[in-house]
Amino acid sequence: MKKLLILILMFVMATSAIFAQKNTVAVVPFDHKGVSADDAETLTELFTSEYAAATNVTVVDRVNFDKIVAQMKFELTDWSNNEKVAELGKALNANLVLCGQVRTLGNKITLNVRVINVNSTAIVSSVTGSSIEITGFLDEMPVMVNKMAMKPTSRIGDIGPGGGIIFYIEGDRGLEVSLWLGEYNWEDAMDVAKNYKGGGFTDWYLPNKGELNLIYQNLVKTGIIDVSQGDIWFWSSSQDDNDDAWRQGFSAGRQDYCGKGHTYSVRAVRAF
Repeated sequence: MKKLLILILMFVMATSAIFAQKNTVAVVPFDHKGVSADDAETLTELFTSEYAAATNVTVVDRVNFDKIVAQMKFELTDWSNNEKVAELGKALNANLVLCGQVRTLGNKITLNVRVINVNSTAIVSSVTGSSIEITGFLDEMPVMVNKMAMKPTSRIGDIGPGGGIIFYIEGDRGLEVSLWLGEYNWEDAMDVAKNYKGGGFTDWYLPNKGELNLIYQNLVKTGIIDVSQGDIWFWSSSQDDNDDAWRQGFSAGRQDYCGKGHTYSVRAVRAF
């Protein structure tokens, strides 16, 4: 019975971690000038559907969104203030906020959309498109969404595509790390990381000792990952020999190797 309860607890923790990692986006109805409110609403809904499908995010329910907006007494000028919008995202338990503007410019209609990171208030990605008439965005929108989804402007500490924390960026390549996934021996740690599916992705893995050190240098030493509760050792995938593998402490950053039968903490990583 005790073994069964432990297995159930592990399953609940793993399941909770998976859902916790998925990005949640609050969508602000697009601000508009020179186009009707109905057209702006239609563009908002279409863009939201395309963006959710392309990035695998959870969208905050519109009823709940309107309720929180009313409670926070948002004014028209607040939607252009990234910090105000980020406050709204936190109130909605979202880590991203998507907002946009529809404007007439000469004989064209322009649509500018940006995604704001709630924690840093920074613009994660943005895109601008134009069309002679409103229906032209039916063809333009998938292209715009693809630009936002495939080429985000990400920074270390931001939430990654799989819901992890970005700890490395170079050019178009980045690495993200999951939340704590539990404590295991080395063999099980490899399996747990490999089977993790944060954000719906299946390419997670146990970090090698170089990647583990990057997490320490870029996230732990900078305070993005809190280790105030004490020294926690994490497994890496790097082996010293058939019996030993490398580990790293997140209190002082020390690396050494030990027997694979020992139990240490696990975080999974993935490239994007």
